[in-house]
Amino acid sequence: MMPRGTGIPGQNVDVNVAASGNKGQTVCQIWPKDWYSWTDRTVTTPDITGPLNLSSLTPVSAGDAGTLQIAIDTLAASATIGIVVVAWDSRGNPISATEFIVVTSGWATNSFGYFVLTSSALTTDATIEFPIYNYSGFNVLLESISPATTVNMHWRLF
Repeated sequence: MMPRGTGIPGQNVDVNVAASGNKGQTVCQIWPKDWYSWTDRTVTTPDITGPLNLSSLTPVSAGDAGTLQIAIDTLAASATIGIVVVAWDSRGNPISATEFIVVTSGWATNSFGYFVLTSSALTTDATIEFPIYNYSGFNVLLESISPATTVNMHWRLF
């Protein structure tokens, strides 16, 4: 039987691996969902308006996070929003750009009166979750807005 970790946030969870003879092997770290704070950005025009040299961007550090969570809300009901997540490797190179197309609700608003995302076939809930554990950095870009409106992008790592 393998001993369990203490579950203290940020602490390594060690196990004894009897078959290999290794003791104290770190197999995971525990981070609470509120370890990282939310970043908010209000955008009225897309970040991408034509060809974009990704290496001109400055990446946000992914730290020890495993998931990038993105929430969107807009002033317009039923708005279609294009979001791009640029992932960076440990050498400082942008290595991928992943596009998400999401739609805001036609009826559900938050406490500020903005229309929130609705779930769809592309999102299992009303946020975008992007696995960030393989990358050293990222950027969240607004690719498109239809109709033209104010878009509030919120993201955090956990």
